[in-house]
Amino acid sequence: MLTDTPRPGGAIRSAVPTDLPMVAQLCAAHVAFERAEPVSADLAARLESALFAARPRAWCFVADHEGELVGYVTCSLEFSTWQAADYLHLGYVGEQGVLAQILGSVADLGVRAR
Repeated sequence: MLTDTPRPGGAIRSAVPTDLPMVAQLCAAHVAFERAEPVSADLAARLESALFAARPRAWCFVADHEGELVGYVTCSLEFSTWQAADYLHLGYVGEQGVLAQILGSVADLGVRAR
């Protein structure tokens, strides 16, 4: 699962439906760390309907290190009343050093959304 030591290599890519059980496991680990309510047993299926619908409610990028997911970012388009503009709301879980790599993919998504 997750380590505190950065691992070299790996790839950042858009999530695919077969990634979602591992994304759900990473999410469950984060929830346990935060001492929040446990995730639902059907989280992977619920994520699939949100991420892979004809009009997705959110997007997910994963950090894949030799077939093991070591992090993910989910993002959804939200609206700021204060700014009267859209922004991307982010959720992140991952190993040290992975966030900067994943955020590059999220930034590309933001540019394409304009």
